[in-house]
Amino acid sequence: DAGRVQGYFLSSYSARKLGMKTTGNAGGSHNLVLTSRRTKKGDDLDAMLKKLGTGLFVVELMGQGVN
Repeated sequence: DAGRVQGYFLSSYSARKLGMKTTGNAGGSHNLVLTSRRTKKGDDLDAMLKKLGTGLFVVELMGQGVN
C-alpha cells in the first residue's frame, strides 16, 4: 500500500531469527509478482532509482534463497 511493507513471509526458521511469529510460508511464495507503475521494461538500474526517488532498495532476502 503506497509502497509500504505490509508484512513478511516467515518460515519457522526466519520467524525465530527475527523474534516474530511464522506465517506458514516455509516453502516460499508461489507466483508472487512485484510490479512498478513508474519504471519501464528497458530502464536500467540508475534510471529506475532516479524515477523512484526515495524508498527502500532490497538487495537480499533472508530465508528463501533469493539474493
